[in-house]
Formats: sequence, C-alpha cells, structure tokens
Amino acid sequence: MIFTETRLKGAFIIDLERREDERGFFARTFCQKEFSACGLEPIIAQTNIASNLRKGTLRGLHFQYPPQAETKLVRCTRGAILDIIIDLRPESRTFLDHIAVELDQDNMTALYVPERFAHGYQALHDGTDTSYQVGEFYAPSAEGGLPYDDPPTPQQLTDEPSILFIGRDFERKGGRVLLEAFDLVRKRVAGASLSIVGPARDFEVQGVTGYGKIRDRRELANLYRRARAFCLPSLYEPYGLVLIEAMAHGIPCIGSAVQSIPEILDEGRAGLLVPPGDAGELAEALIRLLTDDELAGSLAARGPRRVAESLTWDHVAARIAAALESRTGAPQRNRP
Repeated sequence: MIFTETRLKGAFIIDLERREDERGFFARTFCQKEFSACGLEPIIAQTNIASNLRKGTLRGLHFQYPPQAETKLVRCTRGAILDIIIDLRPESRTFLDHIAVELDQDNMTALYVPERFAHGYQALHDGTDTSYQVGEFYAPSAEGGLPYDDPPTPQQLTDEPSILFIGRDFERKGGRVLLEAFDLVRKRVAGASLSIVGPARDFEVQGVTGYGKIRDRRELANLYRRARAFCLPSLYEPYGLVLIEAMAHGIPCIGSAVQSIPEILDEGRAGLLVPPGDAGELAEALIRLLTDDELAGSLAARGPRRVAESLTWDHVAARIAAALESRTGAPQRNRP
C-alpha cells in the first residue's frame, strides 16, 4: 500500500500497490503492521457497506464523541463518491478545516479518517457502493453529526458573564475559594453565573448551578460553548488535564500558580495566574475576563495554539522519552 498524508494531520490517502499480470491484479487493502508503522489505528472493530441507488445521494456528516471516537477506512467499491472529512480537534492547527477526495471503482483508493473527524460523502453515479472499516463499535449514545449545508465555525466568545468549573475533588481544586470569589464577582458583574461540574451536591448560592458528574460529552461540550471563562483555582494540582481541554475549546482560563498550572498556562501568557487560596485575587481575575473583551479574546486565541504547540500527547511522549533517556543513557525508540 502507498500511504500519503493529507494536509490534515493523521488523515491519509491510501493507494493500492498492484501486482498485475494477464489475469488482472492482486493488491493488499489492509495490514496491521503497515498501518502501525504509519501511526494509524491498526484495529478494525466493525466493517460496513452502504448502497446508494441514485446519483447525488448524501450521507453524513457523522462522527462519534470520545471515548467512543472512531477511525474509518473508506473505499468506493462501485461507482464514485466525493468523500469529505472535517477536522473537529480543537487543539489542531487545522481545526474545522476540511478536504474532499474523489474515490471510485477504478482507482480503488481509500481514505483513512482519524478519530474526532466528521465524515460524509455524496454519490457521483447511480448505483454507488462504499465499504467502511471502523476502529470502534457503533455507539448510538455517542453519535454526533454536522448538517451538510451549515458548516461549523470557530467558537465565538460569549457575551454572557458565565464561569465554568470542572473537578470532582472540590476541596483540593479550590472549589470553596471559587465560591467565595464568585460572591465578590456577583456584586460587581450583573448577571454573573457559575456552573460547577463534578461534585454531587447542591449549591444554595444565587447564580451557581451544580451539575454533578456529566457522562454525556455533548452536554459537557455545550457547557464549554456557553462559558466566558474557565476557572481551576486548585490548591494542589499534579497535572490539570481539564485546563488543557478548556484551552483547546478556546475558553479564556484562570488557574492558581501551583505545580503544573503555570507551565500549562505558559507562565501567564496563555491564561491568568492567581495565588492559591486567595479569593480576592481570584475575583479580580474573573472580573477582568468577564468584562475585558480584548483580554478575553486574546487568551481565547492563545489557548488552542498553546495546546497544539506544546501540550498534545505527542509532546508528553517526547518528554517522557527524554526523561528516560537521561536516566538510562539509552535512546528510547518510538513504539507504534
């Protein structure tokens, strides 16, 4: 097989390497070793086919939310399609960008679609058939979609003075400090609201809504979209993954200056830092983000760039390999 990466990182066009003779040709269409060598998911959970009776038939755009996100290997076995994928990874440099590839029965080219991409196609001929090999089982509760005639646009910063906190360990993550700070915010910012995800408790405080544990990623995504500011005022924080997730969504962030948070927020260049346990300083920082459009817009733009440039799992793996090498003296080989 011949693997060609597209301009959307992780998405590949895969051409056949044909062995031809007078009988026709033979070609391999899938190989776990070759897929792994290119960094592609080598597991196939399900295989599906679709028949399209009429030219112009539309399918998609479909995807599954994490943790049931799926890869796809799409091929046209009869007729022809225009296959389209959209990058839905907020941390990606090509977030919401797309490519279109023509697949047909003659070229037998396949398109590899990574996780967290929307996928769809239009049949270009009557009687067009396609085959999908997918890397995750179909999960109706995780199913998502985009309308073909309403392309997505980057998240716009909301005007609502809404604050979001996510964390199950409410005390360690500075929840009480946040409640104290929010009381000060409400006195100076009309209509301020605070959404708290994680702890299973009711908050009898005006403007505060507790959601408990949220299992539906779509509900959580809606909270991110409605947030003007994300706050993680931890008293102790080994590594604030939820802060990275908020930054990837393009939400201006505030974090306390403890353990990993200053590094994640690029020492204050990608988010505001406040002293741990200081409700007054936290309130001032929140008020700045809720009322200063220029500051909030600047941090909203910097967050996704910071994640893409320094905080992806590839960067984490590189740091671990460097640490191991420094201890052992032996270079660490990349593993699929």
